[in-house]
Formats: sequence, structure tokens, C-alpha cells
Amino acid sequence: MGINCAILSFFCATMTLAILPGIANSQSPIPTTETTAPANPASTQVNELTPQQRGAVLQSLLRQRNVQIIEILDENQKSKFYEALRKRKKLVTALDELKLTPEQENRVNAIIGEYNAKVQAVKSGQPPQSTPRTTAP
Repeated sequence: MGINCAILSFFCATMTLAILPGIANSQSPIPTTETTAPANPASTQVNELTPQQRGAVLQSLLRQRNVQIIEILDENQKSKFYEALRKRKKLVTALDELKLTPEQENRVNAIIGEYNAKVQAVKSGQPPQSTPRTTAP
């Protein structure tokens, strides 16, 4: 049951990233409404967004952060992380329970730092800056 929930949760997060405009695709496969993020949030001033649109941008950043963290975890850690997300544990608590390797810890800290900078930019009315992602060999 737990693994099915984890797989479903990951699938939903992945599909959300594919559907939300400006996140996985440069164009939205569905018509945008007032409550969705703009097609290209980097080209729009965040202070021009409605509160709902700003919330959508922040949610998409949160999902991106979680997907990036999940990509560096092993299968056992992924299962524990999904469970922690399902229980709505704080990120710090969830990560402490995973017993990350030093390399994983460095990569997670970099992901969190990038996420925090993007969130701060959105909150201050600036568009989140895209930074190139590096993948480990």
C-alpha cells in the first residue's frame, strides 16, 4: 500500500510539472486561466501577478525542489521521503531521517539554497532566476 501511494504521489507530482505552464514545457498543453502561473514566469514581473498566480509559481517551485531531491535519493530513501511528504513532515525532519551521504547532503543543500533564492525573488516581486542544473555522473 505504501509503495503504491509513493508511486502515485510521484506520478501526480511529475504530471503536475508537465501540465503547469512554464515549468516542464514552454507552452501549456491546456488553456491558462487566471489562477494558473503565466506561460513564462521568468519573463513576467512577479509583482504583476495575482495572489493566485503567485501561489501557483511558489507551488511549482516547491514541486520542482521535491522532484530534484527525489532524483538524488536511493530507492529506500525515496520511500521514506514520500512517506514524510505524505505525513506533511517538515523538510528538515524528513531529510534527517534519510541518513544522507555527504555527497547527497551537499547536493540537497544546493537544491534547497536555489529554491530559497527563487522563493525570496518571488516574494520580493522579482521573477525567479533559472539556474542551469548540473547532473552527477
